[in-house]
This record gives sequence, C-alpha cells and structure tokens, in this order.
Amino acid sequence: MPDEAKTAPKPGNGSPPPPEKEPTAPAGKAAAGTIPPNLQERIKGLQGWMAELERKQARTTYFGAIAVLIAIAAAGAALYFGITTKDDSATKGDVDELQGRVDALQSAITKNTKNTQDTINSSIAQLQGSIQALQKQQAQNAASISTLQSQAAAGAFNKKGAAAGTPATPTTPGAAATPGTTTTTPKKP
Repeated sequence: MPDEAKTAPKPGNGSPPPPEKEPTAPAGKAAAGTIPPNLQERIKGLQGWMAELERKQARTTYFGAIAVLIAIAAAGAALYFGITTKDDSATKGDVDELQGRVDALQSAITKNTKNTQDTINSSIAQLQGSIQALQKQQAQNAASISTLQSQAAAGAFNKKGAAAGTPATPTTPGAAATPGTTTTTPKKP
C-alpha cells in the first residue's frame, strides 16, 4: 500500500482532512467481518464530500449576491430619498416668508376688526340718538294728544257761545279749569 501514502492529501493546505480510521469494534466482538474500503470507494466518498462543499459554496454565493443586491438597492433608495427630501425641505427663507405673511394677515385682520368695531359703535350711537329723539317726539305727541282729548272732553270745540279766540277750558293737561285763562299748545317739531 505504498500508493495510498503518495495520493493521500496533506492536512493544512486547504485540502480535506484525512479520513478517520474505522471505529473499533466493541471488546466482545471480533473484527473479522470488516473489510477496509478500497481506493475507488474512498475517492468516490471524497468526490461526494467535494460536491456537497461545492453546493454549500454555490448557495452561499447565491445568497451573498442577493444580499449585496439588496444592500445596493437600499443604498440607492436612501440616496434618492435623501436628495428629494433635501429638495422638498423648507429653507430658512421660506419659513421667514411665511412668518411675514402670517404677520401681515394678522395685522390686516386686527385693523379690519378695529374698523368694523368703530363702524358698529358709531351706528349704534346714531341709532340710540334716533331712538331718544323718537321717544322725545313720542312724549310730545302724547302730551298734545292728551291736551286735545281733554279739550274735546270739555267741549271746547263744540260750544257755540264761546268767543272765537278763547277756548272755554284749559289746554294744559292736569291743570284745573279756571275761567278766563288761556294756554298754548306746544309746537310740533
């Protein structure tokens, strides 16, 4: 078996480790039924082992390539979002411009509110003055009506014997009738 020693790989330079020795049989049994594998079987075993390593290496390469592609895609997406976000973000000038617009709108609203309030207050004052004038006129009209009613009740308009310019009854409301006195009625505004 000197050929086996020549073909056996040396451990340590990337080659697979040497095959292990067959396990020994238990102490009670004889090792008569075991035949060491021949060189062809050992080569087939090593070829199977190499094929398994190649499959593992292919899977690792495949998944590694997919991971690299995912990492490149993620980096590209991050770069794209970083650029577009920077383009869409507001600058200090934009914020200052919006602040100026808000301040202008607020001052315009305050000014319009003050003008509106002043207009409403002057309208209310005019209406109150008109109401007071109407109440005063109403009081004068009520006094005139009362005077005319008291004259009508006294029969001053229907007396045939009364003098032409002097009424027979007083025209002041609430005044007692005294003969020979005359009163004047208030003027209407």
